[in-house]
Amino acid sequence: MVLAIQNPESKIQNDLRFDARHKLRPLRRRFPGDDFQDDDGFLRVPFGVDGDGAAGAGEILGCGEGVADLFAVNAAGVKRDSYWYNDDNNDDSWDAVWEANVSRTPSGWRAEFRIPYSQLRFSSGSDGKVGFAVLRYVPRINETSSWPLIARSRNGLISQLGGEPTPAIGFAMGVERVVELTRLAGQLPADPVPDVFVMAQGATAQRTALQLAEQLRDAFPGRSIVVHCGTAKFKTQFRRADESGARLALIVGDDELARGVIALKPLRGAESTQVEYPVAELAARVEEFFRRSM
Repeated sequence: MVLAIQNPESKIQNDLRFDARHKLRPLRRRFPGDDFQDDDGFLRVPFGVDGDGAAGAGEILGCGEGVADLFAVNAAGVKRDSYWYNDDNNDDSWDAVWEANVSRTPSGWRAEFRIPYSQLRFSSGSDGKVGFAVLRYVPRINETSSWPLIARSRNGLISQLGGEPTPAIGFAMGVERVVELTRLAGQLPADPVPDVFVMAQGATAQRTALQLAEQLRDAFPGRSIVVHCGTAKFKTQFRRADESGARLALIVGDDELARGVIALKPLRGAESTQVEYPVAELAARVEEFFRRSM
């Protein structure tokens, strides 16, 4: 494979030109418009080179620090371009404006590229340096050749095409570790103390408990209403309600709902009698409790 690069000194020239000559005879004739992938192999030239092709494909990659603009053409003249980022990810939706001309030669085929500088993604303040590489893959013999060497022992593609690595430092930390470090530092905020702890047992009771909790939140915007999650027995739910520091427990059960009632039980102070009330009186009874306990 022979590659010639034209990069004139003249400031009038506003594009890059590449001439790649692929010494590999195609297995069969292909025509423009055929699929880019083909069993005959392809040629890659990462300065902007990557592709697949009929008897081969030429590719040219404009490379920066972990990013690249990729241009490719196969022996049938079918072009492809894409944007590479994070070293080895690519976005095929990018559509650049450039030209490629393919012709047959006695020993294989030839691809000429003309890529306007305007299509290369140079960042502001860039010195214009780019990485460059040439790759050729021949599926029929499963052979890959590259210059410079693209080492299989290294991760990433674009970072191996030239240019100096970008200095960086980073770290990752899970939420659990952040919480534990906050606790060890004595800065973990105390759990909020609910005003009402809602407990339920039974399928119907659990659905109704959620609805009643929302009614209480709407009626008392400044109050904290907590609903027990799960199917634990009432004994366990009462223990958790007491541990939460809640002042009042709302008990919802299937049997009580069948009779149209719920139960309220004060959890703090001298008053601790559990009393049943009609479901429709819930908000009024809770308001009465808070008024008495002020």
